Amino acid sequence: MIDRDTDYLVVDSFTYARCADENIYATNPVECDFFAELLAGETSYEMIAEFTYTLPKYLPQISIAFVNPEIQIFQKKE
Repeated sequence: MIDRDTDYLVVDSFTYARCADENIYATNPVECDFFAELLAGETSYEMIAEFTYTLPKYLPQISIAFVNPEIQIFQKKE
């Protein structure tokens, strides 16, 4: 596990979703393992907020992969 000296982490789904690509994982295994552990709740951080955006109901409900990431905020456990 990586020991980070920060109280808060703000993470977006664009960043950690890159690790699903085996080529990205092969070049960044420590970072990708950290994100997997962070999202699984296996680090010294806990998620305190999560933000997602959905289109208003009056607009066509389309999904575009490169806009509106999910955002998670983590706080160091005491």
